[in-house]
Amino acid sequence: MLIRIIFNVGGAMKVKEFIQTLLGMRGFQPEQTTWEEQYKNNQWNHLHQLDELAHYNVIRGYINFFKPNADILDVGCGEGVLNRELSSSDYNYYKGIDFSDTAIENARSKREDEKTFFEQADAHAYQPDRKYDCIVFCESLNCINNPEKLVERLKEYLKPNGIVIISLFKQLWIDKIMWNKVQTSFEIIDKTTVKNGKGSAWQCKVLRPINNS
Repeated sequence: MLIRIIFNVGGAMKVKEFIQTLLGMRGFQPEQTTWEEQYKNNQWNHLHQLDELAHYNVIRGYINFFKPNADILDVGCGEGVLNRELSSSDYNYYKGIDFSDTAIENARSKREDEKTFFEQADAHAYQPDRKYDCIVFCESLNCINNPEKLVERLKEYLKPNGIVIISLFKQLWIDKIMWNKVQTSFEIIDKTTVKNGKGSAWQCKVLRPINNS
């Protein structure tokens, strides 16, 4: 996902920033205006296609198996693609947050209802107003500086025995660096690797904070 994001942005990154990102030294964070332009130009429409379907449904399966009728926080939800794959019976309450106003407006217009909500927010500073059974990071952590700090902070908003579900696009060494950063204070409950017909692959993991009971 990270390299796909970089290619989408094109020349928006300086060479030094590009190298630091590939080495896992910084998150990939284009300006908000870049995100807005991309969503307005439909540059993320591929996330709605068949090629992306499998890893979203692995996440759905994990939610239904471990936390049926869950309260869910989806961090970096974009236009609500994961929520589109969820049935209303899969959850009790869903909140999706994203940095892009355009993405959130699109999600609200298509998906919001009495138990499904979307909010424009910077994940780095976001303070949830409730606790959740499940916090999801679906290909969003590569866009976060110090992702381990964010995951560590937000795990405090899990209910007892709550879980974190993370999906990362498998690419070069970048996903391995990310996993090493974010899972150190968690127990790995399960993990699944899925590959589409074009050979692209994702790894999804269910994590539970150590001593969260």
